[in-house]
Amino acid sequence: KQQLQQLVNQGIKQLERAIELEPDYRTSYIMLGSAYLLANNTYMARGVLQGRYIPRFGTDASSDLLLAMTRAIEGSPKAAQVEFQTLVNKILKANTESGLPEDLLLYSAFYNTAANDLFIGDETAASANWQQLARVAQASGNSLLFRLALGQIKSASPSATTRPAGEVVPAAGG
Repeated sequence: KQQLQQLVNQGIKQLERAIELEPDYRTSYIMLGSAYLLANNTYMARGVLQGRYIPRFGTDASSDLLLAMTRAIEGSPKAAQVEFQTLVNKILKANTESGLPEDLLLYSAFYNTAANDLFIGDETAASANWQQLARVAQASGNSLLFRLALGQIKSASPSATTRPAGEVVPAAGG
């Protein structure tokens, strides 16, 4: 665990340097926010997103995803559930610009939505989310996302890892 924390801290330093070198590369900010979530530092994750990313690039699906994940980690899974569902609807309605590749964003949104649903005990909603992703992927001809969604439906769990305190571990891509 200590080695993982050291690696995350090294990643944070490298991402901060990347932002210094290329401040208009939005993915570095998203990855930095994700690294802070991995370090269980929601305060800094919010700071990166709300203090640096959103003022520079505006609110988008990537920032919405990380902020919903932050809300879940901070112990507000019901509020996070609303944010995740709003995000999924936003992604499905429009091809939104984001700091993440479209497939990764879509899978991550559904994964975290289902993980949060399972955390609050709503297995029906979690299963419905995976079924919705399977239908969307099938309709768009995206065989990878379709197979991933089917795999989650068959396992009946998004393999969400929980910490002893019951916090959902952020999963950028599952």
